[in-house]
Order: sequence, then C-alpha cells, then structure tokens
Amino acid sequence: MSEESHIIPKHLDDPPMYLMWDADEAYAFLGPVFLVVAFSPSLMNFLLGGILGFFSMRTLARIKSAGGKQLIRHALYWYTPTDAWFKFRRTPSSDVREFVG
Repeated sequence: MSEESHIIPKHLDDPPMYLMWDADEAYAFLGPVFLVVAFSPSLMNFLLGGILGFFSMRTLARIKSAGGKQLIRHALYWYTPTDAWFKFRRTPSSDVREFVG
C-alpha cells in the first residue's frame, strides 16, 4: 500500500494584507496620516498623523482580538441606526425593541 501525502495550506482564510498589517489595520493607520497631511503638509503634521494613526490602528487591533472579526459589525448594528449600514430583508431594525402581535 502506498502512502500518499497531501499538503493542506494553512492560510486560505487569511485576511488581505498590506505590507505587514491586515488591510483594515493599515487603513486605520494610513487614514489619519493622509487626512492630517492633506490639510497642512509639514513634518510636524506628518508626525501628528502618524501618532494618531498608530493609536487608531492599535485600538482596532485590540477590538478585533477581544471580540472576533464581527464585533465592530455587531456594535454598528446595535448602537447606530441600522439603515445607515445594513440592508436586511428579514432582520428588523435595531431600534425596534418591542414587537406587537
């Protein structure tokens, strides 16, 4: 009987990456940097944007590690107007707390 070896990749479900970060964490870092530099391009503003971007990236990474990937989506559903983010056919709006009938 011949023994066959099968290789199963371990990174099929990995999120998209940008350099060494997940794509959403990279956007959380680069967004404040570009936003601050767009208003007034100087070295001081670039450093300020970098600091703000670093803290927003770390905050997003901690939120994701604490509650899984869907924690931010769940928070958006429960604490903001649902129609702004999601379009559901069967799920009621998050502001409906009591049902009649």
